[in-house]
Amino acid sequence: LFLVKVEIRTQRKIEYFNNRIQINKNEINQLNSKYDLFDQGKEFINKEHPYVSDLDIFGNRSIFQLLNRSCTYGGRALLSRWLSSPFYDKAEIYARQEAVKNLSDKLEFNQQFIATGISDKENSQDKDIIKEWLSEPAYFSSFYFKLISVVLPIVTVFSFILVMMNKIEMTVFNFLFLLQLGLVARELKKTNKIHNQLSRRLNTVEKYASLIQLIESENFDSKKLNELKEQLRNSGINASASITQLKKLVDLMDARLNIIVALLLNGTFLYDINLMRRIERWRIQHKDDFLNWIATIAEFDAFVSLGMHAHNHPDYCFPVVESDNFILEAEQMGHPLILSSKLVKNNYTQKGFSKVDLLTGANMAGKSTFVRTIAVNLTLAMMGLPVCADKFKFTPILLFTSLRTNDSLQENESFFYAELKRLQLLMKYYENGQHVFFLLDEILKGTNSKDQQAGSEALIKKIVRLNGVGIVATYDVELSILEQQLPQNIRNLCFEITIKEDKLSFDYTLKNGVCATMNASFLMKHMDIT
Repeated sequence: LFLVKVEIRTQRKIEYFNNRIQINKNEINQLNSKYDLFDQGKEFINKEHPYVSDLDIFGNRSIFQLLNRSCTYGGRALLSRWLSSPFYDKAEIYARQEAVKNLSDKLEFNQQFIATGISDKENSQDKDIIKEWLSEPAYFSSFYFKLISVVLPIVTVFSFILVMMNKIEMTVFNFLFLLQLGLVARELKKTNKIHNQLSRRLNTVEKYASLIQLIESENFDSKKLNELKEQLRNSGINASASITQLKKLVDLMDARLNIIVALLLNGTFLYDINLMRRIERWRIQHKDDFLNWIATIAEFDAFVSLGMHAHNHPDYCFPVVESDNFILEAEQMGHPLILSSKLVKNNYTQKGFSKVDLLTGANMAGKSTFVRTIAVNLTLAMMGLPVCADKFKFTPILLFTSLRTNDSLQENESFFYAELKRLQLLMKYYENGQHVFFLLDEILKGTNSKDQQAGSEALIKKIVRLNGVGIVATYDVELSILEQQLPQNIRNLCFEITIKEDKLSFDYTLKNGVCATMNASFLMKHMDIT
């Protein structure tokens, strides 16, 4: 038995250190822009969301793959929620920045947390199973069960002693023995259900206890992390010790799987019912606490992902948050998903509302990448993360994009109508008085060029009237005339290309003005299309 225990501990250590090795291999791959081993979070894609589908927040080579290191299902779900609904309160963002900075310096803790957590794979049903058990009404706590669980075992053991002393007949003990088996058998269905619920998630329960022990033993400088840690000691209850106690009770349940042991224990001590009473007592005492502990573990789990990201990118900057008036100011800003050896960074500044930038450029000049760069970094900034820039100052604001509008055969919806619905959603935000930073790419693509230009002009002017702020990326250089009509509100920016000696050259650098060179005809000719 001693050697078996030693072997189990040794196997767990081997698994733990193999997990540590794999974690570091994965991080090296990610730093080399290899994302194949990372969770894509495809189920979180929402085409109706203001920006998720356009920015590759979820899916292959996504921001979720870049960030996610979660080891619990709750942490994974929470991280997806933060990406979809970032934070707008200045104090909250700064508190989150402090937490991320703190964890970025705790590589050992982060890797211990992840390596411990991935030892048991959770799914969406695990929490439901535990919640179902926690929410069941008390059954074994009635006076009837309290009475028989104490009296019958005492009487049965005492009768056995009297039989051994030849004071009474064996039939008395046999009657009591069979009576207890009968009572246990009557509750067998309910007992088996509880056993099944808990034993299926025993590894998860054990994992929670280990993760809480890690949190309890770590010292944090961040106020937010310490507040989370304090939630594990609510009402003076030690969370890890309490969950370990539940784990031991579940281990005791496994003794009943041996038929001979089960008969002896149940016939003599009413084992199943006494054990169910202890488990139910634990459940009643810790029902609310346990759900709070799971939620706290999930939040720590999500923060560990953010801390790992910050650790991996020490050259990124933590943004400055402004709340008085709108500002978005970035120096040497790049897209975090582009390999650093290929990354071209740009500066960008926009201040105040009722401002629209018209961004023109040729095919492949960098317009779409640039607007996504702004949006992704703004999303990360509102989560409290460092961003891919040397300096970044921003005002928290609702982000809205229309970059990848698709038609829908299932809904009998044309491409043009789908885009109109998207723009209608943007107008609703503005008309409801909500501040929005928008990014639009080639609006009204589904109609003829004359109609597109007229419609685009009308839309941009309306956005200005509604105090909107954002960027419209377009190939239509004719729209640049709007800068002359509304010089205080509209600015022309561009990405230029050069064609020299029959070769295309891209510098991907943002400039003031209007793009002077287009390349569609050139590309078609060189690809033998025309």
